[in-house]
Amino acid sequence: MFVMFMIFSSIGHFVLDVKEPTNTPNAGKGMIVVACLFIAAYAMTWGPMVWAIVAELFPSKYRAKGMALATATNWLWNFLISFFTTFITKDIDFAYGYVFAGCLFVGIGIVYFFVIEGKGRTLEELDWMYVNKVVPWKSSSYEIPERHQDWIADENPYGRKSNRASHTENA
Repeated sequence: MFVMFMIFSSIGHFVLDVKEPTNTPNAGKGMIVVACLFIAAYAMTWGPMVWAIVAELFPSKYRAKGMALATATNWLWNFLISFFTTFITKDIDFAYGYVFAGCLFVGIGIVYFFVIEGKGRTLEELDWMYVNKVVPWKSSSYEIPERHQDWIADENPYGRKSNRASHTENA
């Protein structure tokens, strides 16, 4: 996606005749193709994936509030970008795409250094990995240690340590 943004911005900024686009029809067609490829790549990767990452990022206790905050932040940034884009493109034209390409380049580092691989793991395992500071670049091959239990679950299928446990109410 970074490369597609670089190509799109370069064609738009250096090749496309903005004042008379009919002078450079192939540049316009090329930009449309690159934009479609970008949309396809985004729709299959970061579009849905970011929501899965955000859902796995917060501990169970704070997951609902964290997701609400992430959704509100997403809507806020979508509004701000769409509002200011017209003003920015009037000044810097298609070079605005280089800003987004830079964000994608920085995003590579953020994902590599801060996002734990969650494939095949439960939410509890991901919580454990974050709490125990497992480094993300080693998280795909990380083995979580076995749990130590005070009793054997086969002997007591309900997980109680005592068979004498009862529930009583005072009436």
